Amino acid sequence: MVDLRGTESGRPLILVVEDDSDLLGLLEVMLEEEYRVATAADGREGLEKAQALLPDLILSDFMMPVMSGEDMLRELRKRRELDHVPIIILTANPDEHVRNELLRAGAQDYLVKPFPNDRLLTCVAHHLSSPAAEKASPETRSAEGSLGLMDAPLRPS
Repeated sequence: MVDLRGTESGRPLILVVEDDSDLLGLLEVMLEEEYRVATAADGREGLEKAQALLPDLILSDFMMPVMSGEDMLRELRKRRELDHVPIIILTANPDEHVRNELLRAGAQDYLVKPFPNDRLLTCVAHHLSSPAAEKASPETRSAEGSLGLMDAPLRPS
């Protein structure tokens, strides 16, 4: 069992909020080699776990039962202790209007499913290592929007 509250490992904690259990399991396996991972099955549980665990980054599905990823995002941005945490929205909806609304609401990025595993891992690493993302206020993040990883070509590894 991974120690989610401790920092002895030096590995960042990622909260994955996804209602599809198969995708949730896949994301957990993809991330657990480099990061500590906590999971939640809907936005309400995600909000509760985010408040309890204070993760370093949140990956969240957009459409979920109980509370959507968008509603969770808006609630997280109201909380001072979580307003700096990068949030990446995962969705099957490629609508640019929705993407722009989520970025204005405080998401750092928006990845359309299905996405290449490397794209997700690159996006996560980028947002965890960005000093600007760590220090940015919600207003600055909303004004700047996405850091453009969704549209950037991946370099071969």
